[in-house]
Amino acid sequence: MRFRSLAVVGLLTGVCGCRGSRFDRIEGEVRSALPVGTAAPEAARILDSLGIKHAALDSLTGTMRALTGPVEKKLVTRADAEFVLHFDSTGHLTTIEARKIYTGP
Repeated sequence: MRFRSLAVVGLLTGVCGCRGSRFDRIEGEVRSALPVGTAAPEAARILDSLGIKHAALDSLTGTMRALTGPVEKKLVTRADAEFVLHFDSTGHLTTIEARKIYTGP
């Protein structure tokens, strides 16, 4: 009986895709690919290799913004993932902010 319960739970997890959101997966990829200390030009290359669109490093604010396609879709709204990479005065990554940007009516 225990095996049957585990099989049903596994089947339901596979069918509904409840293994974590697309946002969580993309955020994890970005954070693991961009460790603290990464130089800005290398960060841009890594984002390119992940297929994530991004702006150039803003020298005034020390930030680089990156935006993915939809990570969540509902009936009339969707959410994209935005990453704001913060760099120190030497151009090395210090922190990454990640959030969903919702669009719709």
